[in-house]
Amino acid sequence: MKHNLSKNNIKFKQKGKGVNVDVDIRFNRFDNQFHKAQLKLTETILHDMKPYMPNPNLAQMVDDSTIIVAKGPQGRFLYEGIKMVGINTGSAYAKQGEKKVPVCERFKQNIKYKNPKARPHWFEVAKKIHCKDWIKKVKQIVGGK
Repeated sequence: MKHNLSKNNIKFKQKGKGVNVDVDIRFNRFDNQFHKAQLKLTETILHDMKPYMPNPNLAQMVDDSTIIVAKGPQGRFLYEGIKMVGINTGSAYAKQGEKKVPVCERFKQNIKYKNPKARPHWFEVAKKIHCKDWIKKVKQIVGGK
């Protein structure tokens, strides 16, 4: 038995007692569908989570399958929804290069967002609400049921 797997096809050869089987399956035609499905999924996720973000301008799509959200030092505490302070200063306005840490549990303070719909873990919020729709859209593109 001999088989060869490559990115876009599977080749399989079996030689036996009077029977030779040679199978060559090509997946090239699916590449475009998968690419379109990934692009649509990424665009849809970005669109659906923006209402739950503190500032929709924090998110950007950098390629067909990658979303960067809340770049910069504010990203972590905005997504977690927990106030973070400089490790040395104890201030929310840490000095340049100063590491930020969550305020200890005893004094835990949740962030109050200006956007009334904004929530911590906004991707998870959007996923809970829209996941079935995301799956449906991808299946429509790739031909699933």
